Amino acid sequence: MAVVNFKIKKVRAYNADKVDLLALLLVVYIYIPFLGNILNHTFTVSFLYEYLFYMVVAVCMLICIIRVNRKGCIFLAGLICTISINFLAVSYHHYVLVEGLQALIGIAIPCICIANRLFDIEKFLMKWYQFALFSMPLCLVAVILVKTGLADYSIFTEICVPNVFILSYMLLESTANRVWIYVNVFINILLVLFLGGRMSGIASVCMLLFAFLLSARVSFGKKIILLVSIFVLSVLIFYNLYEILFWINSKFKEYGIYSRSVTLLIGQLAGKGVYVTGRDVLYSSCIEYIEGRGGLPGGFGVPLFITSGKYYYTHNIILQFLVSFGIGGSILVLGMMKSRFCFLRKAATRECRRFLCFLLFSYLLIGMTGSSIWIHYLSTIFIAVFFFGSGRQYQMGMPRAGG
Repeated sequence: MAVVNFKIKKVRAYNADKVDLLALLLVVYIYIPFLGNILNHTFTVSFLYEYLFYMVVAVCMLICIIRVNRKGCIFLAGLICTISINFLAVSYHHYVLVEGLQALIGIAIPCICIANRLFDIEKFLMKWYQFALFSMPLCLVAVILVKTGLADYSIFTEICVPNVFILSYMLLESTANRVWIYVNVFINILLVLFLGGRMSGIASVCMLLFAFLLSARVSFGKKIILLVSIFVLSVLIFYNLYEILFWINSKFKEYGIYSRSVTLLIGQLAGKGVYVTGRDVLYSSCIEYIEGRGGLPGGFGVPLFITSGKYYYTHNIILQFLVSFGIGGSILVLGMMKSRFCFLRKAATRECRRFLCFLLFSYLLIGMTGSSIWIHYLSTIFIAVFFFGSGRQYQMGMPRAGG
């Protein structure tokens, strides 16, 4: 009997180690683009090494696997078949292969991880939170690298935005360490807002605001005060925006820092027009393609094809749905999501549903002018949890922000 108990304890300890490893690997998956940015620009290493890191993470996850649920396996097999058929059906084979492999690598890692019966969402969120909370030195490294021209401005999107997401989510759910979380999330937002991409900065602000307004920990009166304060502050900033931006830009120049976002906004305000750089041509090409095909699906590689290899994806989630799935396919996908939401209303805890809603809301902000649904971590993790999570995972409780 003692031998049996020893074996059971040993198996449990072994599984607990795998649970921790799976959670850690998914956190690594989120921050690989940050490492890739440093390698690509500081050491001029090929971007292909970034995908090599993804493959290493995927192999480590496969080693951890005891069993992957059937839905995840069927989806990945179906995705491979779709890419293969798409490759054979069109003339632009190279573009299909490029976007198809990006999509497969991007979505496969969260699916392999989350479809594993050992995966624990709460454990993953805590490891992500702990990393974000103590990643400030990496943010300072990013400032130095960008200042010296050894990294691209997008490095702040790759380190600060995932930090803002998980820290905002912890503010939504937890009562512990709120002051320390607020300090961290504000620093991350300021960095991405002024030194990173404009839309990423706006999305980060909206994440924090949404978490504050949705939180049951904040009284209704405080929410009203916040909204009124934001409205008044927005009016004041709007009427003095040019002067404020000019002052900020001059301060940056004193320290030898170039802010792409501030410089672009100053130029656009001086020209009486605000726009998203380069998107107008891409959006027009996508709309023409959709109209020319009568709303039929185009599959993978279309953005590369219609822009002669300039853009990897549509930079707009609505256009991506219409280009990839067509009008009919988009309606079908949205119908599947509605059906799944109805199922999760009964099968998942309130905390799990709130986590999924926060994931979806945050990605929609980024997806409207940002990344592809197949490669952005907020989208791929949402897809994996939403469609391929297990009943036990849907019973997640409220994460506690400790440490």
